[in-house]
Amino acid sequence: MLYSLTAFTLISLFSASTIPQIDLADDVTRQVTIDKETGQYLGHPTTVLLEDGTTILCVYPKGHGKGELVLKRSDDGGKTWSERLPTPTSWATSKETPHMYPVTDKDGIDRLILFSSLYPIRMSISENDGNTWTELAPIGEYGGIVGMADMIETGAGNYTAFFHDDGRFITKNGANTDLFHVYAVDSTDGGLTWSAPRVVAHNPTVHLCEPGLVLSPDGNTYAMLLRENSRKKKSHICFSEDKGKTWSTPVEMPRSLTGDRHQAVYADDGRLFISFRDTDKESETVGDWVAWVGTFEDLEQGSEGQYRVRLSDNQHSWDCAYPGVELLPDGTIFTATYGHWDEGEQPYIRGVHLTLKELDEMLALDSRFHCYVLGRAQDGGMPHLGCEKTCCTNARATGLEEYPACLGIHDRETGKLLLIEATPAIESQVALLHKLSGEQERGRQPFDALLLTHAHIGHYAGLIQLGREVASTKAIPTYVTKRMANFLSTNAPWSQLVSLQQIDLKVLPETDLVSNSFSPLEGLEVEAIKVPHRDEFSDTVAFKVRGPDQTVLFVPDIDRWEGHEKLLNKLVEGVDVAYIDATFYDGSELPNRDMSKIPHPMMIDTMHRLKAFAKENPGTIRFIHLNHTNPAFIDHEIQAKIRNSGFRIAQQGERIGL
Repeated sequence: MLYSLTAFTLISLFSASTIPQIDLADDVTRQVTIDKETGQYLGHPTTVLLEDGTTILCVYPKGHGKGELVLKRSDDGGKTWSERLPTPTSWATSKETPHMYPVTDKDGIDRLILFSSLYPIRMSISENDGNTWTELAPIGEYGGIVGMADMIETGAGNYTAFFHDDGRFITKNGANTDLFHVYAVDSTDGGLTWSAPRVVAHNPTVHLCEPGLVLSPDGNTYAMLLRENSRKKKSHICFSEDKGKTWSTPVEMPRSLTGDRHQAVYADDGRLFISFRDTDKESETVGDWVAWVGTFEDLEQGSEGQYRVRLSDNQHSWDCAYPGVELLPDGTIFTATYGHWDEGEQPYIRGVHLTLKELDEMLALDSRFHCYVLGRAQDGGMPHLGCEKTCCTNARATGLEEYPACLGIHDRETGKLLLIEATPAIESQVALLHKLSGEQERGRQPFDALLLTHAHIGHYAGLIQLGREVASTKAIPTYVTKRMANFLSTNAPWSQLVSLQQIDLKVLPETDLVSNSFSPLEGLEVEAIKVPHRDEFSDTVAFKVRGPDQTVLFVPDIDRWEGHEKLLNKLVEGVDVAYIDATFYDGSELPNRDMSKIPHPMMIDTMHRLKAFAKENPGTIRFIHLNHTNPAFIDHEIQAKIRNSGFRIAQQGERIGL
């Protein structure tokens, strides 16, 4: 199941399926609002990526299918969008969802064509990359629903386009027959004119519609993915080996692909990314905008695929996700659709950027060790006791909860668990680790080893839960510095944990160096690095955790970088992911405090110092330990700035393979 806690990038199994599902719904750093109008329904976008690889056009109606068409343009791969652009007068008369495609005729002339359906299906043409368009004009004496849902190129200047109808619009005076037919029409002049429709798919027992087409990597076979609108069965698929002239009998697809309005693109590694609305009745993301990752062979064999992704949480039971999907030259996938993204408000148009490389890293399917982010907030979490600012009052009102900074590591070979930090939220975080790792029923030994960075309450106070009054654990190996061990051994109530052998202190050896290494789990090496901080009761360390595949840095607390530039370089050297102290963004979030007394590095300073590193290694530096007042928690513009600069904000629930 999916965990509807406070997490952002969660990994789980897709309902009863065997494939994982990643939840990106709350990862706002990936999201861009293309258009939103208070009180106005905006829906059903269609997109085209122009030949320059950066310009994207997006067209959508002001209404549910029917309504005036709106045109916008992005010149930077979907990151920012223009104001609404001028359109032909007839676009205000559109009756159905628009669909836009690039075409090239036999003479090499490029055009864009846009369809608007019901009766009759009409078309608008642009010969200057969408700057100007002709008025909508009928392509024939026929109509249909969601036309043209997809289009394929069958030869030089030759195209076949697909739509469906239930008898109401195929002719001028049609009537509902409760029988759905999928139709195709052909063009031999680069999309300027179209033939009469022919039936290519039909099953009288179900309602097959809204075809989405995928060409096999060898170019010999097309797959047609079909919505099943009677909801009696799962979505269907059929195949053509003659460029769409004839098709096999449609058969059901697996539950992982059951949905509406499938739109596909090949990633740069040859895998498929298919975006659609989830309509599987047993899915916990039913009605949401999701995507499927797999291969064409998976489609042919009826396999579940590799994994699924929830892209956005739709607040309506079903109304969302007629997506456009584009592959940018750098391998980024941009997909856009409409949905009820804000509860109680009209739907609007949203885009999401991602790469399969990023998603693969989240899954880390082949790694022995999985490292999970179990919290990303400062010691008090959010909502924060004593805070009446909007950051915390809103969190209380909405049920949002951010846990203090913490990592958990799962050894998939042995089932052992390592916890890094014992925060005040230890019970919730260990429960989350159990769910994410699948290691359940641990009883009074909830994890197998513990690492502590220092003696500030957000990093060790959870130890109290290991005592005889609560878990009453047995000799959990707890790795600490000599000074931290002395603090725990000589101060109640922590000393009782030691005397009753509920924790077994493992003192890190003192050396002349600033770091030393140890192995809390077999096959995992940890380097403890001393770092400057406000050390009232203990010294402070950062941890570099090395697995067979990757290395993660965890430095949730440290003083500002001035005078410690060499240490900063040492910390990020040789790491694949670096979780770095981001308590404050720029200091302005605490206007009445003397920031010299809480000298954490500002996020803006860290980004300045590691600017070149982040450009060369995007996504490596990930901010953690955010104070509840840090605007990076909620300010979308700041989040976008961080991401566009090559940095990331740690997401609770994200997974790294070690």
